[in-house]
Amino acid sequence: MPTTPRPTHLPIIVCLRGIAALGVVLFHFVCRTTGFLEKGTIWSLFYAGHLGVPLFFLISGIVIPLHMLQTDYSYPRWWRFVARRLVRVEPAYLIALAAGIAYPFMRQVIYGPNPNAPMPGYRDIFLHLGYLVPFVDGAKWIMPIFWTLAIEFQYYLLLAILFPLLASKVRWIQNLTILCCLVVSTGFPNEVYLLTWLPLFFTGVTYALFKFQRIKDLDYAICTIVSLTLLAASEWKNLAVVIAGLSSIHFFPNFTKTPLEWLGNLSYSLYLIHPVFGALVVNILSHHAHNGLMKCAVVLAGVAVSLASAWVLYVLVERPSHLTAKKI
Repeated sequence: MPTTPRPTHLPIIVCLRGIAALGVVLFHFVCRTTGFLEKGTIWSLFYAGHLGVPLFFLISGIVIPLHMLQTDYSYPRWWRFVARRLVRVEPAYLIALAAGIAYPFMRQVIYGPNPNAPMPGYRDIFLHLGYLVPFVDGAKWIMPIFWTLAIEFQYYLLLAILFPLLASKVRWIQNLTILCCLVVSTGFPNEVYLLTWLPLFFTGVTYALFKFQRIKDLDYAICTIVSLTLLAASEWKNLAVVIAGLSSIHFFPNFTKTPLEWLGNLSYSLYLIHPVFGALVVNILSHHAHNGLMKCAVVLAGVAVSLASAWVLYVLVERPSHLTAKKI
């Protein structure tokens, strides 16, 4: 097996991040705004935007292992890996968390007290700091999208523990580790935990190993078939996302377009902040939209506000955090 790794910078991934983030934004604005649009063809089209979440998971399954391979990750470096991830993602998350805490107060000022939307308690706020909400009975996310960040955090911790085995040059150790993780995932149908999503993540992980020439071609093919079979058995839409996303990354790795690249750079900030400022605009304006043209304008206004607030968050918080993480 060659010792020189293949290039690991894949420009298309940035574009796919942008597409995934925009899809989730449109899904929330159109399909999660009460009474905004009746179910039908157009509603179903926007509903497909929720598939941006599994696309994000696939991308993380590829990107994080590629970085770990590139930096020759080993157990003595686990603290550096975890520190880099925390510095990279936590500052923007904490800002979004603060905005999410303030959101009910903003709604209360506009619409008055709502007994069905109580203010977040101190316990739930504290649990957010460690992504522990799914593990405590009765705890609730302040913003629903945070459950996906908890999945990502569980994934980071799993990689910190298992990656030396996943990238092992001892063939049986590598294959046994991958297949054990996939088999274990079949017993956990609850989507708020990482184990349910392991086949999706591991489709990306094994692809990263393949891209870096750290897994035999036959082993990669077998592990991918197992992952895709498990995905097909649980959710065919996720399978379709994985096949489309992985095919795009493999066959068009250098594809890039400036608007999509710009959107991709903002994707994390956009994902975090759109349920606050953009959603507030949509919720306010949706009460005054009585035809298709007006509803289209409402969605566009929500997207515009979301992009503007995401750009501010990216410039002031996320980009500096990213640069600081690179120095660790």
